[in-house]
Amino acid sequence: MNKKELRKLSKKELFQLIAIQQQERIRILEEENKFLKDKIMGFERYIKAFDNPHTSSSKKQKKSKPPKQEGRFPGKPIGSNGGGIRMPPADKSETHTLDSCPSCHGSLGEPTRKTLQKQMDLPEKLAVCTEHIISHYHCENCNENIAATEIQGRYGPRIKSLAARLKEQGLSCQETALTIREMGFISFCPATIVMVMVLFSNLLQPIRERLEKEILKAPYINADETGLRKDGQSGYVWGFFTKGIALLNAEMSRGKKIANNFLTGFLGVTITDGYLGYGDVAFRQRCWSHLIREFEDLSKRHKEAKLFLEQIRELYKQLVVYTDDIPSDNVKDYLHFQLNDIVTCLDATRWGRKLSNLIKNGGDDWFTAWDYPGVPFQNNLAERGLRRIVMHRKRMGCYRNEVGKNWIDVCLSVMQTWRLQEKNILANLVYMASN
Repeated sequence: MNKKELRKLSKKELFQLIAIQQQERIRILEEENKFLKDKIMGFERYIKAFDNPHTSSSKKQKKSKPPKQEGRFPGKPIGSNGGGIRMPPADKSETHTLDSCPSCHGSLGEPTRKTLQKQMDLPEKLAVCTEHIISHYHCENCNENIAATEIQGRYGPRIKSLAARLKEQGLSCQETALTIREMGFISFCPATIVMVMVLFSNLLQPIRERLEKEILKAPYINADETGLRKDGQSGYVWGFFTKGIALLNAEMSRGKKIANNFLTGFLGVTITDGYLGYGDVAFRQRCWSHLIREFEDLSKRHKEAKLFLEQIRELYKQLVVYTDDIPSDNVKDYLHFQLNDIVTCLDATRWGRKLSNLIKNGGDDWFTAWDYPGVPFQNNLAERGLRRIVMHRKRMGCYRNEVGKNWIDVCLSVMQTWRLQEKNILANLVYMASN
């Protein structure tokens, strides 16, 4: 509408026109506001997937570290004696002498003193090829042909064990074979690594079966699971841990039947996070570390929640005092009251109801451990135990077939158990491969 047309309008018509234009402007701004809100919510959901109480450390966003304190020298504190390096006995000895000065070339004569310094290194030639001359005999009594010995394959037990040890670190078959070829084993290929995986899966299977029976006798088991794809399809690795045993199960399901099948006959306490897949276990202890992280996450989004964070931390400090002792009924009632008080306060806020429902859904599972001395109130052991699988996931992405599944279920379980028991993994592998 041009200026002439505007002049012909009455004041009432002009005000009506302005009102229509303003309503249209408001409508456009409301649509734009709704679009931006939806976009922000999408970004928040995406960010939250990498920064929430249940996000593994491998998926969390990196945060900038605080600046280093000036004036502090890195390393051990002043006054500590220091550990040093323990050197083994010398296998050979070399004497180093000089006849003339390197600077002026003058005669030096006899040394004024001698010092002793040890140095460890690898031998110049790592790959050693042994030619076995095998004598064969014929027994007249049995009428059988007998060989003096039997050589198992073209590669010895030590190099097979080293290949398995490198594979346990999360290297792919290609990288493991490449590393061994660089050591002088010129014909080592990825297919040989697969054969090594099959070999040790068979050798260690009896140990795995024995560990399955032993872990069910433990007073408590820490359980957790993490994602690991199988040939492009979503799968999971379930972990069951004690202080001296680690058992891993690669499965395609995250259903509760996995936990139920493994824990059949277990009468101890199962320590877990809040996942519903453990809902049928006999005695369950919910992880307080997860709960505290939930409060930390809430306090980042709502400043008012910092008070609840301090309260839950203080409650946990009082609770862990009774890790090795059974509290009295008065103490139990008092700690129950404190947690219920936090729940009541959270219910009074709109942003705290989700967390209060989480605590209420846990019920008495938050306090199961105080009736069983020695049982912890957190599931940190299981989270640390699954780091090996997380490392495999970051390096390889997935496993391909049943060979990879058996490698996880049998070999990684047994080797991680040896690590928990502070045993020499490589020496144990050599022993198994030699016998």
